[in-house]
Amino acid sequence: MPDDDDISLSEKRVYEARREATRAYVASGVGVAHFDASDDQIGRFGLDRQCVARDVAGADDRLLVATDEDVLVGSEDGFESTGFGPAVAVGVGEVLLAAGPDGRVARLTDGAWETVGQVDDVRAIDGDLVAAAEGVYQAERADGLDLSHDGLEDVRDVAAAGPLVATDSGLSAGDGDGGWDRVLEGRATVVASDGEHAHAVVDGTLFERVDGTWRDADAPAGTVVGVAYDRGTFAVTDDGRVLLDPETAKDGSPGWRTRSLGLTDVVGVAIP
Repeated sequence: MPDDDDISLSEKRVYEARREATRAYVASGVGVAHFDASDDQIGRFGLDRQCVARDVAGADDRLLVATDEDVLVGSEDGFESTGFGPAVAVGVGEVLLAAGPDGRVARLTDGAWETVGQVDDVRAIDGDLVAAAEGVYQAERADGLDLSHDGLEDVRDVAAAGPLVATDSGLSAGDGDGGWDRVLEGRATVVASDGEHAHAVVDGTLFERVDGTWRDADAPAGTVVGVAYDRGTFAVTDDGRVLLDPETAKDGSPGWRTRSLGLTDVVGVAIP
């Protein structure tokens, strides 16, 4: 069997697909790193790009990274600059969105950025939702793309699947009628969902939604700053630890697996 360093990226993908590996990307203060996981094992990892990363988002084989200099697009050849400028948040959905520290929110179309709105103090983007100090905003299509305010305030994070919104006063879920229902009380800082799974950090505790009920996920101690999904649940802590809750464990033992990546100032994780 060839060593990972001796095969091309395309061959790596075939090799990893055969062993059902997942590659995830982590944004941190020292750069963008990746790690591979297979079944219940967290495997090889490495630093892909040195930078100060502020956010990372991925879906449908697409990857965006917000840095203090520009928005980067992941490709087979590495990371390419897009000319956006400094960014604080990115989102991958029907459109590719980014937000700058000056409040500009723009979408990437055919390699060019088009401003769609102005929102102060953006904290996160997921799909077509934007989390900001003044509330949650949605990118809506009319003749073009515009931002509309959808309520709440002091929003820290959003998950378009649900939708779910993390605020300084709690975790809220869309009520299906344009409003929001509070589902957890406390200071919510992180929320993630793929439609089937959902997790949130409230008052420093990682919660998971099981059969419609939110419960403590019994994660190892640490400050979780991001959650992503593939063959299991992946979380990262601010001090660079990966937490894996596998769908199936080879040894039959349930529970979280952990590994330190040696990174500092971690802010998020994404799986393209």
